[in-house]
Amino acid sequence: MGRQFVRIWVVTAAGFVVTYGGMACLRVLGFDLYDPADGRAFTLLTDAVFWVFGGLLAGLVNAALTVSWIEPATSPQRYRSSTFAIGLTAGMLSIYAVDFMGRLAGFAAVAGFIVIVQILDALPSRVLRGAAAILVIFAVQMFFRSQTYKILRARQTVYFVETSLARMNTRGEPLPKTITELEKRLGRYAKLHGIRSIRTDPWRYDYFYAAGHNGGHTYLTWGADGLPGPSPAIDPGTPGADIDGRAAGVARQDQGRSPYRIRITPASPQTGKD
Repeated sequence: MGRQFVRIWVVTAAGFVVTYGGMACLRVLGFDLYDPADGRAFTLLTDAVFWVFGGLLAGLVNAALTVSWIEPATSPQRYRSSTFAIGLTAGMLSIYAVDFMGRLAGFAAVAGFIVIVQILDALPSRVLRGAAAILVIFAVQMFFRSQTYKILRARQTVYFVETSLARMNTRGEPLPKTITELEKRLGRYAKLHGIRSIRTDPWRYDYFYAAGHNGGHTYLTWGADGLPGPSPAIDPGTPGADIDGRAAGVARQDQGRSPYRIRITPASPQTGKD
């Protein structure tokens, strides 16, 4: 049983590395999706650490769930998905999961995918497995059409831009002055992380970007309504709420030097005669 565990672990990890690593190489070497300040070699070397980690994690989860610790060796063998195929699929899924949720949550989602595959394999008939697979696909499609998905996608984009600008500031690079310059500087690098556009948000409105002379900047989306408010600090989860760095989980030291401010002055009550 120990050898079987190791074999499943290694085969799953190999499948994961083939798809995840191959896709990463294609993005960087084939499509030049990398930060010019980092270079191709550094980008690939940094990302390769996560190929190995993700592969080992996927292999460990799959091996632990595949190898039976309870059933006797003489029991009939259940239906099992191909170990290598699970690794390949997990690697491809991880590309999008990591793009969307970050590495930690993305790899957790991949582990959840392997658990779902094992649950489907454990169902007693092909009809039940097929019906359950259709329900899973339908649920995923509904999620991608939901406002929750758009909010999470907008937060991912804001987080990427804010952290990228922080790196540029650390290097002493001047910040882009307009959204066009920002897109030119980070647009291709954003696609490496699965972000289609840093100019247009998931609701098809333009992101707001402003850079001040004091070194501060603002990058945000107005949300589903395309209008300022409500404040992301007060209600970041509603579809119409603005999403800025704070709502995306970025703590900025220069937040107080933002060049953009909204000041609302209530109108004085009107008096008159009916």
